[in-house]
Amino acid sequence: MFQSTNSTDAAKQLNEVLERVRYVAPELTIAEKEVLADCERVVEAGLETFVEVGRALMAIRDRRLYREGHATFEDYCVTRWRLSSSRARQLIRASQVVAYVESVTNVTSMTVANQ
Repeated sequence: MFQSTNSTDAAKQLNEVLERVRYVAPELTIAEKEVLADCERVVEAGLETFVEVGRALMAIRDRRLYREGHATFEDYCVTRWRLSSSRARQLIRASQVVAYVESVTNVTSMTVANQ
């Protein structure tokens, strides 16, 4: 493919090939840009919401705030929120993971949501 033995020439030839095959993304229409913005708002809100939901469920579970009307946390989740116990645990665990990542990095959940 490359005919030069000089590394500078080879790099130049490689760059020329890459320029020819570079992907050029087609521009979005105005309507597509609006749909993208709407979808990104939903994703952003959802990313933040699942963390908040998990934290709230964890507080309810850990402090046994369900006990007045329900025998178990699982019963509370199913009856009150129509959440299976596995889904409730998944949300709690996800919020714990986010809290851990935030504690060991400079990334916050809003930073992640905005990317």
